[in-house]
Amino acid sequence: MRKRSLLNPGSLRSRVFAAALLAAVLLLASGCGLSDKRNSGRSGIPEAYVGILGVDIGFAKESVPPVTTSGSRSDLLLLVANGGAVDASLSDDYMIVTLRDTAGAFAFGNSVLKGSEIAALLPEDSETRKQGKLAGKASNNAVGSVEAVTIEALAAGFEQSEDAIATGLVASVCYRYSTRLATNVCIDASPYTFQKQRKPCDAKAPIVLSKGQGAPVAIRKIETITERFGSAVRPKFKIYIANAGKGLVVNRERIDLFCTDAAHATGDSEAPTLNVVNVDLVDLNGRALTCSNKGKPLILTGKSSDDFILCAYDTDFKEETGTFTTPLRVELSYGYTSTSATVPVRIEKGIATLGGSDAD
Repeated sequence: MRKRSLLNPGSLRSRVFAAALLAAVLLLASGCGLSDKRNSGRSGIPEAYVGILGVDIGFAKESVPPVTTSGSRSDLLLLVANGGAVDASLSDDYMIVTLRDTAGAFAFGNSVLKGSEIAALLPEDSETRKQGKLAGKASNNAVGSVEAVTIEALAAGFEQSEDAIATGLVASVCYRYSTRLATNVCIDASPYTFQKQRKPCDAKAPIVLSKGQGAPVAIRKIETITERFGSAVRPKFKIYIANAGKGLVVNRERIDLFCTDAAHATGDSEAPTLNVVNVDLVDLNGRALTCSNKGKPLILTGKSSDDFILCAYDTDFKEETGTFTTPLRVELSYGYTSTSATVPVRIEKGIATLGGSDAD
């Protein structure tokens, strides 16, 4: 069955649907707000790195006939949007889209689309196709991006005893993504020394990051723990991590198995793993910290009090250093999966008709 891109200069329908989805993404992003509760020592956060969106997927409802007949074909418009901060690669092992219906009554032109296949459906002059990635807000003027392709679907026949089948169309996207945080933390090298003047920041006050970092896995809070070593101190940072999005966190190395259930087909005995987050970087002013996960992925439990890493600075700060702020960076990577809303369809007996006209 054929698959054609609707994103071409002459397609009014594709432009209308794509613009509508992008507007919805922007509305969701703006609803997340652009400010955080922050320690007085923190610097501002770039607008792109706010929110809890990543890559989302859905059918344009206007392209889905609410009632169709057995044996008929329909062109379904599939929309894929990146409303998060970072780019989403369209490499085959970085993004996979799957299509299904709840009753198993539709046959799709291709029920599994890998990233390169999505890119191939786009116009040759498409920036997404040329760059091989769905741009995020950080590289696309804090807007993100959206693409649309059509998938042909065939409504199957059914038993003579049945008059109709009620089903629903569902799309899922599995993809690799990352969370990046850069913020200032407070270091108090003389926490036990009384000072008449007010300190420039409060190391005891946790940094609460309620607005996310422009990704579905979010760093929610950072607590500073100050340990004393003689006349010096050595800071540790308790970094709390959570799945803030509506989808599932997946092992980044196994998104193909999770999305396509290929483990059963290949005889892979290792089950796809959920809630796996890789800690790629934690540094203080450019110096790497030693963290409690010891280079291993963090497995999220869903309990906010338990899902954290403890990272230590390996150098002492002398008491005379005083109280000051310094930059802390954290980078996480993971797989993530999002599922569309179910679009209901009723299949009735009748003469097959061709739906999904391309007329503009």
